[in-house]
Amino acid sequence: MSDDIKTWIAEGKETKADFLIVVCDTFSWENYPVYASIKTVKNEIAAHNGKNMQTIMEVYDLHRRKHNIIETSTGLRVRDDKD
Repeated sequence: MSDDIKTWIAEGKETKADFLIVVCDTFSWENYPVYASIKTVKNEIAAHNGKNMQTIMEVYDLHRRKHNIIETSTGLRVRDDKD
């Protein structure tokens, strides 16, 4: 797990977010965090995936202790617990 992801997970937990959405700006190819609640996560994903040169790279559930990648049927990589 990269240092950026570790930092973003910690920041998300501090702000009481439920999810960290890692978004890639496909113009500059830089990733950035978007934090969401359980109520807003679907809207945030829709707002950033494939719009304005952005794509979703990963979604982290910030209430999990351990994060592993799960591939979804749409190709979206979702992080989840696999203890």
